[in-house]
Amino acid sequence: MMTHVNVTANPTENGTNLIRRFTKQVRGTGIVMTVKGRRYYTRENSTYKARNKALRRLENIKKYEHMAKMGKLPERPIRGGYTSPTSTQTTTNNEKKD
Repeated sequence: MMTHVNVTANPTENGTNLIRRFTKQVRGTGIVMTVKGRRYYTRENSTYKARNKALRRLENIKKYEHMAKMGKLPERPIRGGYTSPTSTQTTTNNEKKD
């Protein structure tokens, strides 16, 4: 895609207006939008790779379910951050600490 944008300066026109007209024409052609659209382009996986990925996923699910049945899964850590040991002890305002 080759798109050329030509802007010629009028005799009474200053540089700022010339740059403004140029950027307006560039925006109008859509060059910037197409380049930004291509920036993160990723190729689609082939059907062979997609099929293999799905088969691997199904196999892993079966292995996980089998291990869960046998009780051989490792314990998962509790998510949600740090809990301090003092948070389990509750104190009221009436109790005095020594």
